[in-house]
Amino acid sequence: MPLNHLGFHLHLLIETPAAIGFILAPSSTLSTTQPHAHAALRQYGLLLLATNLIVLATLQLLLLLDDDDDDDSSIFVVVPPAAASVVVLLRRRVAAALALYHVGPCLRALCRLRITPSSSSSSSSGTTTTILAHPLLHLVAHGFCLLALLWDAFCRSC
Repeated sequence: MPLNHLGFHLHLLIETPAAIGFILAPSSTLSTTQPHAHAALRQYGLLLLATNLIVLATLQLLLLLDDDDDDDSSIFVVVPPAAASVVVLLRRRVAAALALYHVGPCLRALCRLRITPSSSSSSSSGTTTTILAHPLLHLVAHGFCLLALLWDAFCRSC
């Protein structure tokens, strides 16, 4: 896997379980049960799945460009240079858009870290927080996605 595609793979890895969680168990993402928010959370989960479909389509196009000329058995498609430059431009724009998305979860995690005492493992409602819901983990995961996608968006030698 080339380094310049890492952001796309990280996005899929992080956002697929999140989307499924938002769709199937919207109450688990809230500190208190709010049934009126379920529809909005499910819609957010569907939007995350839509971003994953965009990532998969982009990766499929990139596979056409990354195909080695030595291996004649893999893909029998010749990509014209003009189309290749369009795919590279598309990759960069999709990466930039996804990077912009990951700014939001990073900022939200930073706010949660400032509000939640670092020595306590419980939320403000008194329930214990699992390691997967910890703001520091969210900050690190989304921060890696953000940096990898920015690399893919603005690296000119990639």
